[in-house]
Amino acid sequence: MDVFFDSKVYLVTGGARGIGLGIVALLLEYGAYVYATDLGEEISAGLKALPQEKLTYLQADVRSRERSKEVVQELLTKHQGLDGLVNCAGVCFLEGEMPGDDLYDQCFDTNVRGTWNSGTEALAHMKSQKRGSIVNIGSLSAKKGVGKLPLYSASKHAVAGLTGTWAVDFAKYGVRVNMVSPGKFSMILEDPASSCMMAQD
Repeated sequence: MDVFFDSKVYLVTGGARGIGLGIVALLLEYGAYVYATDLGEEISAGLKALPQEKLTYLQADVRSRERSKEVVQELLTKHQGLDGLVNCAGVCFLEGEMPGDDLYDQCFDTNVRGTWNSGTEALAHMKSQKRGSIVNIGSLSAKKGVGKLPLYSASKHAVAGLTGTWAVDFAKYGVRVNMVSPGKFSMILEDPASSCMMAQD
């Protein structure tokens, strides 16, 4: 497995913490060059603790098409290609039964538009290079409705739809597109006014 990843180039959105950080760490362990993006201007403590030789951190908001394009272009100026993208950036709020439009915008802009922005920028290059792999991080809520998470559930259903369609459309170019739905749901209430987290076990 490590031979397969050695010296290949990967982009991981939402790579500063949580599942994204775990993916970055594993790719580095396998010998890949990893570009991790997240909202923070400074590199996170978790990323700082990892080997730095093949790690590049870039501040980026996946909701921005312009920034998503810049990230891919910056990566390509230093490497011959992009081998893989992991769309891990996402948000999950404590919505309740009737969340407002503000939460709708935040949830869909990050979870769906963010996946769309990074995914389409990567696909444009992978199509021309005739190879590549995209993994979208989904959720069990993409398979069934989850109580009091209507927006998150709907956004992950949308990610599943994008994944399936991209897989069909880009297979002929040698590009693989898959979605991983980690773990089982466990709500961790950190701050009633803040977002929720999904525990994987």
